[in-house]
Amino acid sequence: EGVEEPSVWAKTFEEAGFRVGVHKETFTVSMNRATWVQMTKDRFWSCFAPLEDSEIEEGVAWMQDNLSATVTFDEVEQYIVARKPEMPGPSTL
Repeated sequence: EGVEEPSVWAKTFEEAGFRVGVHKETFTVSMNRATWVQMTKDRFWSCFAPLEDSEIEEGVAWMQDNLSATVTFDEVEQYIVARKPEMPGPSTL
């Protein structure tokens, strides 16, 4: 299972009558490995929810063996902003 591309959701909103914008933001994240490991164990990201405990522990073991003391990466987030055009009010009917 994957996450739908923002364009799929944008099209759905547009078909429902919304004005839609899709924006991508990228920023650098840096944290110590212990924090990253704990976030993984806590299933901070929803994509980890279906994993078995043993799969999480296997990933944690890999991180502890392979990642430096500080983990740094570029986080990319995509935002969909949808606005419903104004509906006519009682005075304009």
